[in-house]
Amino acid sequence: MRFRGSDILKLLLLTVGVAGLMVAAVTAPGLFTALGPFHQKRYKPRQIKRAFDYARQSEIIKLEKTSSGYKVMLTEKGQRRLQQFRLGELHLPQPKKWDGRWRMVMFDVPEQYHERRAVFSRKLKELGMYQMQKSVWVWPYDLRDEVDLLKEAYEIRPFVRIATAASLDRQTDLLKFFKLD
Repeated sequence: MRFRGSDILKLLLLTVGVAGLMVAAVTAPGLFTALGPFHQKRYKPRQIKRAFDYARQSEIIKLEKTSSGYKVMLTEKGQRRLQQFRLGELHLPQPKKWDGRWRMVMFDVPEQYHERRAVFSRKLKELGMYQMQKSVWVWPYDLRDEVDLLKEAYEIRPFVRIATAASLDRQTDLLKFFKLD
């Protein structure tokens, strides 16, 4: 399912995951094009139906019959997939004005979770954070929500801390790295 289907699947999961989705009949003609986000992107009905069928067969979504039609819901597998999509689009905030405080993400993830630790560290680097030490990363803006999402996604919540500091040694390196000087 590589025909832009992953984009359609992502849109489907976001629509179902964020708002929930009530539909009158899954097989009704024109149903899929009537769904707002899909119609705006101008996907062909057969592409949308294929993504929908794939999601059902893969047990990413499930249908529940209600008195007014069917309710489409994410399964646990679908929620994990949605979280993967969200992580792929995650960006750290960069307001125009810096408040002069540094945010440090520190972690001590046990060896039994070394793969999660490595993925978490790679993600922090990918997001543009500055690595001060092996498990200490710095960012100049508030990032609590984004780090909370990562902690949950990688199941390392108890091992990650965030601190805020008014100044740090090597601050000139940080100012240069983040182009704040």
